Amino acid sequence: MSSPSSKSVVENFNRDLLVKMTDVEVNEALVHHKNRIESLSRRGESTKDLETEFCYIQDEAQRRSKYSPFFAQRDVQNNSPEA
Repeated sequence: MSSPSSKSVVENFNRDLLVKMTDVEVNEALVHHKNRIESLSRRGESTKDLETEFCYIQDEAQRRSKYSPFFAQRDVQNNSPEA
């Protein structure tokens, strides 16, 4: 049985929104999306939309890792969901 479409619960992140987010908010979004992707994947549900959003968030985290102590201490590459 399928839950409501993941499309209806995917928040669309764009560059303007991501730039305004704090480091903590970006990290929380990364963790949230990673967990959702892994959960849906285990249930055999589509994760494509979430993975797309995850890529945008991860890109922002990688950009910030160049100048932000918060992300410099973290290995952003290890936040990738294992599919």
